[in-house]
Amino acid sequence: MVLDQDPLVHIGLESVLRQRPDFHVVGKARTVQEARAMLDVSQPDVLLIDDWLPDCSSTEACTDFLQSFPGLRVLFLSTNLENSVLLSAILAGASGFLLKESAMNRFGPVIELVVAGYVILEQSALTLVQKLIGQYDGPPGIPDQHLSPQQRRIVELVVKGQTNREIASTLGLSEKTVRNYLATVFKKLHIPHRSEIISLFSLRTQD
Repeated sequence: MVLDQDPLVHIGLESVLRQRPDFHVVGKARTVQEARAMLDVSQPDVLLIDDWLPDCSSTEACTDFLQSFPGLRVLFLSTNLENSVLLSAILAGASGFLLKESAMNRFGPVIELVVAGYVILEQSALTLVQKLIGQYDGPPGIPDQHLSPQQRRIVELVVKGQTNREIASTLGLSEKTVRNYLATVFKKLHIPHRSEIISLFSLRTQD
């Protein structure tokens, strides 16, 4: 399923995906509201989502969709690589982040890997994530007494870019348990969304 406000993008993506007989475009939406209505009916395996949408934050939409449809894989498409957008997408649970200009001829292998549970990033995006992780010294803005050791560990893995599935595998938990832990963390830290965890950490990049 494709979620992008530009109908020309719909046409381009569908044209590329039709070259693979094992891929089927089951829905095309221009807004989050349209996409939400379609998801119940179409039940896609992968959602291709633009990083900017007219009616809602794309990362908030990603978090919402993944909570409602745990088996869904979300692949972000962007026209440029911005630190805040990339990190928010990863923290929202996205399975990938690709630049539109370089992704068209790689969708087949990328979608197969995403469906298999892998997280896919452009090399430039991966380099940025590694740089940010290298500069991460822990969450000094969060007092120890606010989070249990397990909650703190989960937050640290979120900041390092792990999806709920990867966190569950790392800690020997179910994905549902990880989601429950994160819901408690949101409540304790008074934040509404997964993507806002990043604002509580001392992550700085060098120009």
